[in-house]
Amino acid sequence: MSDELLRAGVDLFSYYSTGTTYESPTWSLVDLISDESIDFSKGKAEFKTRGSKYKRKKGTTIEVPVSFSVEYRKGDAFIAKLIDSAVNGTMIDMAFMFDPIAEEGAEGIRMPIEVFDFPFNRPLEEGVVFEVGAELTEQLDENGDLVDFAWWTVPAS
Repeated sequence: MSDELLRAGVDLFSYYSTGTTYESPTWSLVDLISDESIDFSKGKAEFKTRGSKYKRKKGTTIEVPVSFSVEYRKGDAFIAKLIDSAVNGTMIDMAFMFDPIAEEGAEGIRMPIEVFDFPFNRPLEEGVVFEVGAELTEQLDENGDLVDFAWWTVPAS
């Protein structure tokens, strides 16, 4: 695991699982992705009373939209997964990591996503890309509990 404090996006790693369960992922590196953005935001309830001149706020639901560009490559398995998710609503188990996922102690974000936006840009003088927009979706663990967005550390083998 790298001890670097400063990281450029080019030094990070993105994966999707080809496994059948959350507990037993089979990670596949995605090297077609560029310009990722994970926009974690939380709603808030506002409280005001006549007894105070201050507003108080309390966090409510969390939203985690994800966007990234994917270079088109004919026959690529990840692109097929993205298309399936966009068209059929299937879930993709993703991991956005700071270090290679095979390294014990590697950290990053793991979350099940569903693709909602999938524009296919075909500019005349640039590479062909999909501008993917996805969000946290439903995935169940082996106990039938919902899996949420998680800051994830690769466990010891």
